[in-house]
Amino acid sequence: MVEQERLPSDVAAETYKAALMRIYRQQAEALMAKPKKAKAISKPLWHFDDKDTFARRKQKDRTVSFEFSRLPKTVIKELDAAVEAVLKKHLQP
Repeated sequence: MVEQERLPSDVAAETYKAALMRIYRQQAEALMAKPKKAKAISKPLWHFDDKDTFARRKQKDRTVSFEFSRLPKTVIKELDAAVEAVLKKHLQP
């Protein structure tokens, strides 16, 4: 785990011990570090004049989600119908 070449051998015992402990600590932190999680990729589907209204698609690995905010109820109903129709077309036996 610790290479002896990285430690100076011609120093006092306390200095050698401190250097050894520092290297062990660095190696332990490197081994115990959590891997970074993949971030979701967000792509706007439409640009609105109002900053609080949005339509976007998010993808993280194989999970895809569509987010809509402050859309009229008629548009939401049409979106629901369209999604349902596409799923029936491709997934119904």
